[in-house]
Amino acid sequence: MDSELISSIRAYVSSNPDGCLLEQSRADDLTIRIAEQFEFVRTNKWWWESPHKQLGRVEYSGEEGLNMLRQIVPDLSEPPLLFVTDDEPPPWPCVVAPIPVLVDMLREQRFFEYFIVDPRFQWVIFDTHHNALVGFGQGLTFP
Repeated sequence: MDSELISSIRAYVSSNPDGCLLEQSRADDLTIRIAEQFEFVRTNKWWWESPHKQLGRVEYSGEEGLNMLRQIVPDLSEPPLLFVTDDEPPPWPCVVAPIPVLVDMLREQRFFEYFIVDPRFQWVIFDTHHNALVGFGQGLTFP
């Protein structure tokens, strides 16, 4: 995992009271639960390549993906979880914050792959290296 990226994310989260970076052991436990819930193969690097589960997919260019993300993800009463995958196998760091905070954080970083999952594991959405948002589960609204 890119140490500069993680340092930048850690700095952003530490300066924002609405977000936190989970302990890695907690993030690892959540990764296992998410893989089980959505039937992803935990050893795969790109969980979004699960062809039997795809709910929606939309391609984007530039920063329009972040605007689309806000439209696709439903309003939540609890903050979702963002896993920094950065085209690497697990373990993945996890940031917990409301969607507006996550989007602001993403705007300040270089592009990296990530996925966001709601805290009840009803849906998950991935931002891929193909500049596409790919989602699985219920509650997502794709254009």
